[in-house]
Amino acid sequence: MRIHTIRLANLNALAGEWEIDLDHPAYADNIYALTGPTGAGKTTILDAISLALYGRTPRLARINKNTNDIMSRHTGTCFAEATIAVHDRRYRCH
Repeated sequence: MRIHTIRLANLNALAGEWEIDLDHPAYADNIYALTGPTGAGKTTILDAISLALYGRTPRLARINKNTNDIMSRHTGTCFAEATIAVHDRRYRCH
């Protein structure tokens, strides 16, 4: 499996919409590093991938109508989406 793009909105520290395009020429070496200070959103990117693929994250217990510990505070919606390739076929997971 290869991840091509990650899109997310209003997840934890990353309020607003974000897109990471791993097909961009800057990532041509296929080497990635998530760096930054505490609270910058590094783990949130991993949460977005997990949410898109599995509908949950290992580090947050539950997401339902009454509790959503992953959604940014003071927002009403959130989403996670990943475009992946498996055996030369592309899929969009959300």
